Amino acid sequence: MDQDTANEIQKLRAEIYEIEARLEFLFKHFNVEYIRQMDGVDPRLVAAIQKGDMIGAIKVYRELTNVGLVEAKAAVEGMWAKYSKS
Repeated sequence: MDQDTANEIQKLRAEIYEIEARLEFLFKHFNVEYIRQMDGVDPRLVAAIQKGDMIGAIKVYRELTNVGLVEAKAAVEGMWAKYSKS
């Protein structure tokens, strides 16, 4: 690798570090938690499950899928073990 390429890589790494620092600042400033989307599942649903909020998770699921309460409850219960923290 020549010196110009090495310098460019170093410059890009510094820029990435700066962007990450700015994002972290914004998350803290707005009291927002980043939740990575898992397996194509909406991060709001995963967050509700991880908080132990069954009602919130069912509400999000119904919003996303437009299914009834019974179907949504069954679906969320099926996801509970996979996405809950405990």
